[in-house]
Amino acid sequence: MLMRAMAKDHIIALVDKATGYHDQEVRDEITKILEQYIAPHLMPWTLRFPDEFFRQVYRIHGWPYVRGNRKMPQCVGTFINKYVYEPLPPGVLEKLQELNPVTEKGWRTTQNHRFLTDTGNINLDRQITSTTTTMVLSDNKEQFKENFSRVHNVKLPEKKAPLRLKAEKSSSLPLFPTLGVTMKRS
Repeated sequence: MLMRAMAKDHIIALVDKATGYHDQEVRDEITKILEQYIAPHLMPWTLRFPDEFFRQVYRIHGWPYVRGNRKMPQCVGTFINKYVYEPLPPGVLEKLQELNPVTEKGWRTTQNHRFLTDTGNINLDRQITSTTTTMVLSDNKEQFKENFSRVHNVKLPEKKAPLRLKAEKSSSLPLFPTLGVTMKRS
């Protein structure tokens, strides 16, 4: 009985470790502790985007993900603006970009979410969760775009239909036009 109980606990621990559940549980616990011990004006300096969000961004783009690496391609910032900040109420992204302008080096001095209020942070967290869930359900970036547009009622740009040329109808098709050989249609 003791062996079975220990094996069951060990299997659960292995599954939690493999799925990252334990890491998220620890992070949630740390966040609760930080909220109790850190002054509210310093709370914005804690991480807002979970590792799972970035893992999914890398996965749908087909890039290798290295956990803990915070140096990301600039297009990740564009992705975040488009799929996390743009769905927030109109004008929020523009105001954040005004408060946090791009430096001469091409980077912003801090993350946009640091300027949000408590209400803004609640809505941002919801948007991050929604976007992460949509990424989890998508196999690639194109499928993510389609799923995201369905979830958020965003109209995707219409794909142009291929150009079709209308051929002249004739009773015979030239097989070898230079030899003058034709085939009759039936």
